[in-house]
Formats: sequence, structure tokens, C-alpha cells
Amino acid sequence: MLKAYRHLLIVACVFPLCAQPLQAAGLTVAGDSPRDNVTLTIEDMAMGAILQNLGAKYGFKILGVEKVDEGGDTLSATLSGNLNSILERLLRNRNHVIVRSADTVSGIEKVIVIDAVYGARQAKAAVNGAAGHAPEAPSQAYSDDGKRTRPRNVGSGPDE
Repeated sequence: MLKAYRHLLIVACVFPLCAQPLQAAGLTVAGDSPRDNVTLTIEDMAMGAILQNLGAKYGFKILGVEKVDEGGDTLSATLSGNLNSILERLLRNRNHVIVRSADTVSGIEKVIVIDAVYGARQAKAAVNGAAGHAPEAPSQAYSDDGKRTRPRNVGSGPDE
């Protein structure tokens, strides 16, 4: 009898979990005027998929979309505003360019994603020194080295 109650208890606990609807990833767009105001409802979508869906809906190109999903993160949010401001918010932590156009319904011709790093990347410095030692500073030479016997006057007055 105790086993029957245990099975009934397990079924009673598991059944409500199975009866709940599953939340699928998706993008819902409300509003007809992307230049004025639209509302995006995003549920568990990767940034690349969001951009591709918006590009297909509003007729603009997405270049560099493969650089957007480097972290593998998904987004769930609700955003409202004109399409340009929404794209700027979505891409705020990525180097990007939004090319605008008066000829399209959305006012956007294409979105170019340069990389997924906020701000400019630092240039890589070439280090030629031995491991653990900084390279020597380069010496600066002038064409008239050794020809002058007295220091040059770099002030506003004449040479004396």
C-alpha cells in the first residue's frame, strides 16, 4: 500500500511539470512603422538569429553576423523604439556600422558587424627581447649628428 502512495505522489509531482507549455525561442514584432515605433519581444534567441530575422522582415542586409555569436549567449528582452535605436541597443557591445537609407521602409540599408569586442582593439606590440626582458628602446639619430659643436637654440630668439 505504501508503494502505491509513493507512485501516486511521484505521478502527482511530475504531471504538472509535463503539462506546462514549453517556452520556445522566438521573436515577436509589434508595430507597423519601423521608422517611428516598434516593439520587439525576444525570448531566448541568439543575437545572430535576431539580426537575421529583423533583416528578413525589414529588408536590410546583415554583414558579419557570424562575429556576433562568439560568446554563445542568448537574449530575452522587450525593446521599444524606432528600428535604428533598437539595433543600436542590441549591438551596443559590438563594433558595428548601421548604413541608413531613405529608399527602404525601415530606413536602414545594411548593418555591418565588425567584431564582438566593445571599443577598438589594442594593437599587438612586437616584442623582440628575450623572454622576461623588455627590448631596448630604439636610438634616434639625426642627419647632422657630430657636425654641431654647440647646442641648438630651439627658443624663439636667434642663435647666438
